[in-house]
Amino acid sequence: MPRIVAMLTDFGLQDGYVAEMRGVVMSHDFEIRLVDITHEIAPQDVRGGAYVLSTVIKRFPQGTVYLCVVDPGVGTARRPIVVRHRLGTFVGPDNGLFTPILGEDVAEVVEIVPERLGAVDVSRTFHGRDLFAPAAARAAVGEPIHCLGNVVTDPIVLQGWDLVASGDGIKGRVLHIDRFGNAITNIPEQALEGRKGVLVKAGEHQLGDVAKTYGDVAQGQWLALFGSQRTLELSINGGNAAETLDIRPGDSVSVSWEG
Repeated sequence: MPRIVAMLTDFGLQDGYVAEMRGVVMSHDFEIRLVDITHEIAPQDVRGGAYVLSTVIKRFPQGTVYLCVVDPGVGTARRPIVVRHRLGTFVGPDNGLFTPILGEDVAEVVEIVPERLGAVDVSRTFHGRDLFAPAAARAAVGEPIHCLGNVVTDPIVLQGWDLVASGDGIKGRVLHIDRFGNAITNIPEQALEGRKGVLVKAGEHQLGDVAKTYGDVAQGQWLALFGSQRTLELSINGGNAAETLDIRPGDSVSVSWEG
């Protein structure tokens, strides 16, 4: 099985940050296959990074190493961690970025100890290069993660990731705004199966039905539908829902129904 390191950051590609990290990984083993998930997460958008990570982890081969850096707390007391999960190994900051995989399928979490990586000159502002990239490379070649650090029992989980249900409705949040301006929530399709009289509300805006696709409404009209991740999205046919409806990540979205 090929050794895969999949990278997700908010670094963009204008600077050399991603290339430095890639160079560190390849310097450990040039046969590691590096895959870019994205480097266009909005700067410091941990929630957005967590959402994008959640959409790809089931598409990669089991055993993939995910090197993820969206790290507004770099250099502070936040912990650098490695998570061993049923689907693979996750390396990055302990700030909620790994919320989608922190559950019963987690086998082990450790806090990276720089000395165990042989890291003697760690930048206070670039742990992606000096801690996370070498840790990911070593995990990719099969080194047990307990060799990289000390056990962690309380990794950080983002607030508002879970749903709040009631007898005649459910409340969720916007997790991500994609490049088309679609506001993607954590409300799953199965939560509305068989429901009648559905009402979707986001801020001051409300809609009395869920469409099947964007073309079900007129150009410029807003709609709710279930997107490719089988969760509720707020969209505008031919437009940008986030801008037009003033929706941001973290905003509350509620769905109610009859009976």
